[in-house]
Amino acid sequence: MKKITKEQAFEILEEYGTPPHVIRHCEAVSRVAYKVGLKMQEKGVNVDPELAMIAGLLHDMARVHDDHQTVAADWLRERGYDELADIIAVHMTYSSFNDIEKSTETDLVCLGDRVCIEGEYVGIEKRFEYIINKAARNAPQHIQFIRSKEYQMKSYIREIEKYIGITLDELMAEDKKTEKQEYKR
Repeated sequence: MKKITKEQAFEILEEYGTPPHVIRHCEAVSRVAYKVGLKMQEKGVNVDPELAMIAGLLHDMARVHDDHQTVAADWLRERGYDELADIIAVHMTYSSFNDIEKSTETDLVCLGDRVCIEGEYVGIEKRFEYIINKAARNAPQHIQFIRSKEYQMKSYIREIEKYIGITLDELMAEDKKTEKQEYKR
């Protein structure tokens, strides 16, 4: 299994031409996936926070394309990064989150993607408010479906928070204090 370092992931984003605002979003998603992954790993869950971090960094690398998740997954697969490609390929439609004890890196990346707007962790409430407002303009027929997904995510997040012993808001507030030293390139 080929691995990518954080530095290489940033090089890929730049080489691919991923816009800066998308890179900031990818960084935020990556931080959530990594931090939650570390907490889960501490509790005995068999996840790889580093893999989740890299997948989070690259999950929207092809965001400027239609069907961006497939475009990015194909690009990565062509270069031998199958494990990353598998995570990224499903991030837009993933909704079958695993039981907490069986969480995967895909769960972590998709969780991160559902609690960040642009380059910032905002939590589930603000993220789904953003999604619903966008749907109201572009696809109002999907609002009921989005609400059902919001309920599922809130339930999943409550389970995670109970399991790791800290709320996502608290965890990411801690992260915000240390992100400059610990996470940045």
